[in-house]
Amino acid sequence: MPNDDCCPTCGTRNLRASTVPILHTPRIEQLISINEPPLEFEEAPPRDIVSQGPQILSDLDAKIADVKDILQQLLRERSQVTDNLAIAKNILHPIRRLPTDMEGHRYKYPKALVFHQLTFPNRRKPYLGIYVDIGKLTFRITLRWPSFFLPAIDGKTGSFKNLRYLHAGLNDRDGYTLSIDPLLDAFEYSPNLTHIAFSNVGDPLQVCSLPWSQITVYDGADGPDDENITETPHLHVLTKMPLLESARLYCDKHSTIPVSGRVHLPRLQNLTLEEGYTAVAGSLSQCFSALSLPSLTELRLGYTTYRNPVQLPSIVYPTGIVAPRITSLQLTFCFELSPTANGNILIFLADLPTVIHLMVQAEAITDGLIEGLIRRHGILPSLRYLDFRGSALDLDEPGLFITMLESRLSPSASDVVTDSMASSTVESLHELRLDEGFTIDAADRQRWDDLSERGLIVRYGAEGLGDRFDHIASHGRDDLLFRGMPWIP
Repeated sequence: MPNDDCCPTCGTRNLRASTVPILHTPRIEQLISINEPPLEFEEAPPRDIVSQGPQILSDLDAKIADVKDILQQLLRERSQVTDNLAIAKNILHPIRRLPTDMEGHRYKYPKALVFHQLTFPNRRKPYLGIYVDIGKLTFRITLRWPSFFLPAIDGKTGSFKNLRYLHAGLNDRDGYTLSIDPLLDAFEYSPNLTHIAFSNVGDPLQVCSLPWSQITVYDGADGPDDENITETPHLHVLTKMPLLESARLYCDKHSTIPVSGRVHLPRLQNLTLEEGYTAVAGSLSQCFSALSLPSLTELRLGYTTYRNPVQLPSIVYPTGIVAPRITSLQLTFCFELSPTANGNILIFLADLPTVIHLMVQAEAITDGLIEGLIRRHGILPSLRYLDFRGSALDLDEPGLFITMLESRLSPSASDVVTDSMASSTVESLHELRLDEGFTIDAADRQRWDDLSERGLIVRYGAEGLGDRFDHIASHGRDDLLFRGMPWIP
C-alpha cells in the first residue's frame, strides 16, 4: 500500500517503508513445476497480488519519478557549486598579486615562456613558484638563468606535459656551465618534448636530465673556451638521441671517432655544422667524419674565420654518408673566398651529383668559383636552384657569370647539341636568387635578357627564403631558436 512517510534527508516519500513480499515459496515452486491448480485455501494470496499489483506498480512509478526530479535538481545544484568554486579560486589565485610586468608577460606570450635572470630579483622570489606553474601550461620554454638558480624549478613527474621546445641558455659569470650537481631534472618527464637547444653549456649530459631518446631536433654549442677541454661534447650527446632528424652543431674543438665506431643516426636528414671564431682548424670536417648519417638529404656548412684554411669534409673517402642522397646544400663563409678556397669548394661539389638546391654565401664570390661551375657535367649536374643571396658578386668579368648560367640552361631551339657527354640525366637550371641586380655591360645585356627566354627565373631580395634556408632568414628576428633547420610549427 502507498506509504506517506517522508525521507528526512531529501523530502521524498521513504522508499524503504514500502516492501513487497517475495512470492517464491516451496509450495509455489511445486505448483509451478507440476502444472496443477492450487488448493482452495491456497488461492487467496495470489488473488490479492493480482488485485493489488497494478496499484503497487503505479505507486512505485510515482516514487521513481519523484526521485528523478530530485536527482536532476541535485545535479543542477552541484554544477552551480562547481562553477562558483572555480570562480572563487580564480579571484583568489596568487597570480593576481604578480607584479605588472610579469603578469603582462604571461598574457603577451601565453604559449611561450622565457625564464630570464632579470625577471626574479631577490624581492620577487616568492613569485617564482607561480611563474613555474605558468610554465607548465606552455609548449615552449627558454631558460636564461645562471646555473645556481636552476634548483628553484620544481621537477615533478609530468609537470611540463605540454612542453615541446626547450632552450637552455645558462649565463654564468664565467660564460659557461660545465656541470650541475644534482642534475636539472624538471623536464625529465616531458612526454612531448622533441626540440632542445643549448648555449653556454659545456656538456648537456652533465647539466640536464632529459628524455633524450625522444628528441628529434638538437641545437648545441661546442662548449667553453677552455684549454683543458679539447674534445667536442657533441658525439657522446648524439648517441643518446636515436630518433634525431635535425641537428645544428658548433664545431670549435677536435672530434675523434669513438672506439665503438662512428655515431650512427639513422633518421637524421638535416645537418648544420658551423666553425666559430676560435675554432680549431679542421674541426668541422672532423665532426662530420665521425658521424654515420645514411638518411642525410640537407647539409649546411658554415665557416666564420678566415684565419683557418677552408677544410670541407670528404664525401668520397669511406664515410657514413650516402652522397647521392644529398639534395640541398648551403655553404656560408664570413669572409672573401680565396683561390684556394674556391678550389676546395669545387672539389667538394664534384662529389655531390644529386644536389638540386645550392646556396653559397660569402663576403665576396670571385671569378674562380663561377668559372668552375661552368663544368656542368662534372659539377652539380642536377642543379636546379642556385642561390647567392647574402653574397657580393666581386667579378672581374661579369660576362663569365652569364656564361656559367648559359651552360646550365637547356639549349634553345636553334642550338645544336654537340657535346658527346650530354645525357638525359643532366638537369637544367630553373631559378637564380640574388640580393640585387648587378652591372652588366651593354655587350652582355642581350645575353642576360635571353636567359629568361630560355626558362631561367631570376628573383631578387631576401623575401621567400622559406624554411629551407631559414638560417639566413632569421637574422634580425627575435626568435633565433633552431635556425638553420626546418621549423615544425
